[in-house]
Amino acid sequence: APHCSVATYDRVGCGKSPKPTEWDQYASERLVDEAVAFCKLFGGKRTVLVGHSYGTLLAFQVHQRLKEDTSVHVERLVLLGSALSAASRAAMAVFYLPEFLLSRMQPAMTDGFIAAAFHPSAPSELVERERGFANANPMGMCKAFYRQLRWELQEAAAGGERVPVLLVHGREDGLTPLSGAEALESYLKETGWQSRLVTVDEASHQVTQEKPGEVVHVVKSEILGTETEG
Repeated sequence: APHCSVATYDRVGCGKSPKPTEWDQYASERLVDEAVAFCKLFGGKRTVLVGHSYGTLLAFQVHQRLKEDTSVHVERLVLLGSALSAASRAAMAVFYLPEFLLSRMQPAMTDGFIAAAFHPSAPSELVERERGFANANPMGMCKAFYRQLRWELQEAAAGGERVPVLLVHGREDGLTPLSGAEALESYLKETGWQSRLVTVDEASHQVTQEKPGEVVHVVKSEILGTETEG
């Protein structure tokens, strides 16, 4: 990228990062600590935090934690597939089932995720690749993460310096519906944040995978303050 450096990571339990069995490794505070350490290692005086889905909550929490840090200054947040409110605790009740039973249910649970997270027009090879990743997730890790998850976005947004916030959302998002992003945009504006919501057509929750070119264009335009090509 000619205008900036980009650094990204797989949080613990995701991608090629370790997937420990200890529950405390997936506690909210532990995940925030991990993200803060990453930002201190790669961030600078003009840092833009980009988060997707659960990562949008992390972005607010990290921004709040970094407000006293002189080496990293967050000047903007980019939130992809976010919402003011997340799934109810009742929706997470399935993760109280025994791990062996969840493993038997995993293919069906993955099918439900795929149906909600991808637009019907998404390339089949992309969808099948994601299906393979989802089916490979250890259910012990999923239990540990989801049973400790608290969607405390309003609390996280209450602190921290008010910086511009860009919301990017797939118009047909089946996991975090567009109405949730619209509610978040309104809440942020009411509480002093400068926020803007951009929707991407024919895209769902995995908007960065489904429409990478459009997402890059929107984010570059926001960060550079001009309309950019590509």
